[in-house]
Amino acid sequence: SDSSGDIFVGGAFTTYQTTNTVNGFARISNAGTLILAPPAGSTVGFNNIVKELLPVPGSTTDVYAAGSFTHYGTSTAAGLARLNSTATLSSSLTTGAGFTGTGDVRTILAASDGSGDLYAGGVFSAYNTTTELGNILRITSAGTVNASFAVIGTTAPIAFNGAVDTIAS
Repeated sequence: SDSSGDIFVGGAFTTYQTTNTVNGFARISNAGTLILAPPAGSTVGFNNIVKELLPVPGSTTDVYAAGSFTHYGTSTAAGLARLNSTATLSSSLTTGAGFTGTGDVRTILAASDGSGDLYAGGVFSAYNTTTELGNILRITSAGTVNASFAVIGTTAPIAFNGAVDTIAS
């Protein structure tokens, strides 16, 4: 929800109220009216399930989306995307090849230290060129790996041997 009372909705759906193509993402007013959906086009929205939405800290319009998708429209967005006020991809988050392996990001959490970083959890073995992640990772708001989160690398034990389904602080 934002200060207007609107809500962001993500999931495995393709339409809202039978006629509006939304493909996994929509912003709905507190009266149930579709406010925002992916821009119209031949390839609209996410190509797979959105499992988590998180309003971007400090923004009144942007939202992070996480899930088992690999694309948003025709753009690569493997597991994580930042959408701006027009429901287009924000260029401020660059994920490159994104999450690979199973590539299923199930949960995201804003770091509580004010850095703008995000924690991502799910089922994945790599993010871009960083491997041996153990299904949890901290990335900066720009999309780079925050290597100070000490679960990365082959010298440390893999963090979790199964899915990370939720993260809280």
